[in-house]
Amino acid sequence: MSMPHICTIPHETSRTYLPYKEGSKNVFQRFYRCFRHWCMVWKGHPHFSHYYKSTTVYLEERKSHASSKYFYIIHPMSRLCFCMEVFYIFSYIYAFLYYPMLASFQDIYGTDYKFDETEKIFHVIFTLEIIARLFIGRTNFALKVITLDQRKIIRYSK
Repeated sequence: MSMPHICTIPHETSRTYLPYKEGSKNVFQRFYRCFRHWCMVWKGHPHFSHYYKSTTVYLEERKSHASSKYFYIIHPMSRLCFCMEVFYIFSYIYAFLYYPMLASFQDIYGTDYKFDETEKIFHVIFTLEIIARLFIGRTNFALKVITLDQRKIIRYSK
């Protein structure tokens, strides 16, 4: 029977590696820290085990992301990115059903085309997705490399 692994990585700071001030009771500072925590790599992401094989590599990625000059980039394996992708999946499914039905039934009733409130919402959602993609890192699944460099993200956005 094998013994369970006991991690020997020193925990001199929190595992978020985000700067923390003892006296920061401000709501905005706590929200900003929580938001940055959601933008960093997350162990619960479905692709996490493909890119990070050990806890040490995972903690190094968090540390380098927290201290880099591109701290505002959302990690592609973060909670925020995962939640956004799930939201976009449902938005696209609804849009793929909504637009054909709108085009089909509009001709039957002979009404003039009006810019519907639902379409306005879709336009806002999909425009925000395009803007958000400029601030989400890129992954290369074959090379197991994650890019958090803003210039490279914009250059390879297609």
